[in-house]
Amino acid sequence: MRVLQAMLDSHFSIFMVEKVYVGRGVSLSSFGEEEVLLMDVGLGDSAVPGVSLAGRVLPFPN
Repeated sequence: MRVLQAMLDSHFSIFMVEKVYVGRGVSLSSFGEEEVLLMDVGLGDSAVPGVSLAGRVLPFPN
C-alpha cells in the first residue's frame, strides 16, 4: 500500500546534480525546490555536479 501511495504522490521534473556521494548516490535539486537524495550506486560513481536529469520521484515517508 505504501508503494501505491508513493506512486500517486509522485511527480516528474528535471533535476540538477548538486553533490555526488561516490559509491552511494547523488543529491538532486529541482529548480530551487527541496533537495532530494537519490541512492543509486552507479549514478554515484558516474554523475558529475551540474548535470541535468529527468525523472519521476516517488516520495516515501521517513
